[in-house]
Amino acid sequence: MKIDEFVTRHSDRILIAGKVFSVFLVFFWGAFFLEHLSWFTTGKGLPPVSVILSIIFHGTMLTGYIVFLFKCKYGSYVILVSAALFFFIYIPLTTAVFYFLISSVPAFLWSIICYAGLCVTKRQNQEGNNNPVNNLR
Repeated sequence: MKIDEFVTRHSDRILIAGKVFSVFLVFFWGAFFLEHLSWFTTGKGLPPVSVILSIIFHGTMLTGYIVFLFKCKYGSYVILVSAALFFFIYIPLTTAVFYFLISSVPAFLWSIICYAGLCVTKRQNQEGNNNPVNNLR
């Protein structure tokens, strides 16, 4: 079986797996996000600018996972950009690559579906493209 056939046959399952993993990552990275917020409760004023930026990138990454649940395309963009900014700026490269790959799984799953040609525009969907993936977006 070719990869395109596999993706076409199982596109709804791939998308559901991406959304489930997105929920898991919201809770996983959300725990670290809450821990990072402790910088603001030290009573010594604002933390350094690098800490503030890392918290912004981290929060944006979490927002991307939530957006992915409703709008996979836009959520994927937000996840990829914010994860790259967060991990590659603030974490050593060897570890950053691993964290980036794990954090980007929902976006990668969505790109597999798009590569197989199953991502349709709103206009194509209105014209009668009855793809089961459209019902899950």
